[in-house]
Amino acid sequence: MTDVPPRVPSRPLRRGRRSSSSLALVLAVALGAGCVAATSASASAAATTSPTAATAGAVSAGVAAAPAAVPANVAPAATTAGDLEVSPSQLAFAGVDGEGCAAEQSVSIVSWGAAELNWTATTSAPWVQLSAATGLTPAQISATVDCAALPAGVHDATISVKVAGQTFPAQVAVAAVVNPDVPVRVATWRDDHAGAFSVSTDDGRSSGAVELMQSGVRGTFVMNGTTPPARYPQLHADGHELGSHLVSHYCERMGRATLIDEIEDNIDGAVMATGTIHDVISLVWPCGFRDIEYGVIASNYYLSARGYNINELESPTPADFMNLKSFNSPEHEPLPPPT
Repeated sequence: MTDVPPRVPSRPLRRGRRSSSSLALVLAVALGAGCVAATSASASAAATTSPTAATAGAVSAGVAAAPAAVPANVAPAATTAGDLEVSPSQLAFAGVDGEGCAAEQSVSIVSWGAAELNWTATTSAPWVQLSAATGLTPAQISATVDCAALPAGVHDATISVKVAGQTFPAQVAVAAVVNPDVPVRVATWRDDHAGAFSVSTDDGRSSGAVELMQSGVRGTFVMNGTTPPARYPQLHADGHELGSHLVSHYCERMGRATLIDEIEDNIDGAVMATGTIHDVISLVWPCGFRDIEYGVIASNYYLSARGYNINELESPTPADFMNLKSFNSPEHEPLPPPT
């Protein structure tokens, strides 16, 4: 994404946008259970589908700082070093003494200069493994942790990514929480539910809101443009989450500066309905169109971004919070599997 120079966002960056009145379902398999669960980061307003906090095994550890417990659905923003940007800035894995940790998690590596860059990645501890140690930007690699080899406790490591001639690398803090093997286990989902379920409605529509309210649950509604639909303030007051779907509903590649403008102006519109920027934490990619660079940019504004045209279950700890798996609305191909 080298067609335009970077633009400094007009508001502070925060951590962590498809057509017609579709309802997309974000589903996840709950740790070995047959039930489905939702990635709560994409439906944070639904209190009944939120995961437990740090005791579920997610830890955030800043570079050169002591690890601090955070919810399992937090997706930290990117870290930069010169023209190189790496996202997320933190990874967390959880397991039980003698057992393995959660599945792999993704690390995105991009550069904003005029050319692709050769990068190298190293880890500070042998129990952190990477799917690739060298490559060209943009790239997305996988990180895994050998928790079975670690004793009970909290273990910290660092992934460093740099290019030739670079003095200070971009770094990703890695934390592995290994809980003792005792009869009592921390629940993955609130109230020890086997799983959770999330519904999001795109394009500024309010489809499904009445049915959700009648069932005693809440959903996520995402808007296009810069002015929220008339019903959005009431949706927010009723406890639903409001999120972003970009201003212009681009279903094709755009430059970096254009994407930043689309995100920021759309967030401003949603804030007119929520009253605070802190409640706008989710993006839905229009038509599911995104790439590695898009994900890195979005990570500076949102906790999560929902994908489309995937039709797969999501895991309790997604590999990529900036492209959450979901099932399509029934009017679009590929069709979701029959229920």
